[in-house]
Amino acid sequence: MDKSLLLLLLVAVATSYAQKKCCFPNQFEGSVGTLTGTVMGGQGSVTNAVHQYAFDYTNKRLATIAYKENMGQQTKYQNIFDYNKEIEYEIQILPQISVCLVHHLPPGTNMTHSIPDSAAYLGSSYYGNHQLNVDIFQYYQPKGDFVGNVTITVSQEECVPISLVQQGQNNNGM
Repeated sequence: MDKSLLLLLLVAVATSYAQKKCCFPNQFEGSVGTLTGTVMGGQGSVTNAVHQYAFDYTNKRLATIAYKENMGQQTKYQNIFDYNKEIEYEIQILPQISVCLVHHLPPGTNMTHSIPDSAAYLGSSYYGNHQLNVDIFQYYQPKGDFVGNVTITVSQEECVPISLVQQGQNNNGM
């Protein structure tokens, strides 16, 4: 058999086995770390944050507790995103003062519940001794608070997000 024909056949078989996009569970919890570099007025800074979150697609809510550190100052944030009301409640807890802010989400803002149809399947891997098998997808996010490439890793069994890497422009002032 011709090597090029064999290679083409292998590519066709591999493509047919590529993982299908999936939807996240309706409710789950997790944690995520972020490292954000910003430049404002020619001055660069880095913000390091750790977030715990509860995702509730059934009730269209997302709650987070975040600890952000910027230039030696640590701030605790508690956020509740109520997508039914298109409102975000943000509680900032500083050592000197605490503030509760209410932000209106842009009209039509939806909770992400699935891997987008535009996502490309990058492959599969596992954590530990094949105890957690995962699929990796990548897509371009063209609008919103963040514009750029998104790489997401989800568990194969239940499509629970394991990691998310964003590379691009953050447009929300953070």
